[in-house]
Formats: sequence, structure tokens, C-alpha cells
Amino acid sequence: MVAMLAAALLKEAFTPQKVGGLILIVRGAIGIVRACGGTIGTRQNIGHMLFLCTGLTWASYTVAMRCARLDGLGF
Repeated sequence: MVAMLAAALLKEAFTPQKVGGLILIVRGAIGIVRACGGTIGTRQNIGHMLFLCTGLTWASYTVAMRCARLDGLGF
């Protein structure tokens, strides 16, 4: 999610390594959905969506720190 947000907001390029990583991540997410039966609304899928939303929140923080050029520790 950081790579996609950074590409959209900071105009960072997708390197071959990033593309390969994104492909593996998407394949893994599809595998998780298939393992759960692909039904929407189950407790497992709600948990998976919460996990993805948490990842998006953390990615937003990371991109905002990069954009503001702040150090993570603040020292």
C-alpha cells in the first residue's frame, strides 16, 4: 500500500522489484480469499478487511512522513 500511495502522491516510479512484490502480495490476498470460501460477511473476511484498513492507515502515515521529510524518531 505504501508503494501505491507513494506512486500516486509522491510520483515515485515502480521499479521491477516493487512490481514483483506487488504481484506476490495480490496473489497472496487472492489465496486468502479463496481459502475462506470467497463469501462476503463472514467473521474471517471482516477480520481480513480490518487488517487491510490498518495497513492503509499505516501506509498513509508512512507516506505523510516521507512527504513532510520528517524523521520517524523526531530527534
